[in-house]
Parts: sequence; structure tokens; C-alpha cells
Amino acid sequence: VDAAAAEVQQRFPDEAKPLYGIVNNAGIGPGNGIAPILATNLYGAMHVCEAFLPLLQKPGGRVVNIASASGPMFVADLPPSAEGRRVLTHPLESSHDELMALA
Repeated sequence: VDAAAAEVQQRFPDEAKPLYGIVNNAGIGPGNGIAPILATNLYGAMHVCEAFLPLLQKPGGRVVNIASASGPMFVADLPPSAEGRRVLTHPLESSHDELMALA
């Protein structure tokens, strides 16, 4: 991810903020265990945002998160901790202020 962000900076040396959008589309589902799911679906999406938000145009830049319909089914089997469920179903929304500080 960091190498890809560096590549974007190299390809557009005259533009401080060359990106109009960031799309998070990676994801894995049940059957992989909680650690790989969190590593991909939560931390992976956050890492992409951390690396690419500084390259996103202001104003008007967008972050698009694509999620599977199976996500809510997986979260439904977790213990009834509302905050834990929220972090898993809306990870970037939960970290909005931290991520916006990177932009």
C-alpha cells in the first residue's frame, strides 16, 4: 500500500493532490478466522486511507468503501457489544476524525 502511494506521487510530481477518489474493495468473510478478517476488512481499509488521503483532492475528493452483504451476517454472530459491532460494520466511519486529520 505504501509503495503504491509512493508510485502515485512519482507519476504525478507536479500535483500535490492528484487523486479524486479512493476505493476500498478488498474483503474476506467468515471461515477465515477473526484475525485475518480484521487484518483485511478493517486494518487494510484504514491503511489504504492513511496512505492515500494525503493525495486526495480538497475539496471534492471521495472515499468509497465497498462491503459485502455477508458482513452483517458475520457481525450478528458476535457478542452483543454495540461498539464492537459498529467498529466492524463501519470501521472508517468510527475513525472519521483520525482519518480526516490525514487529509
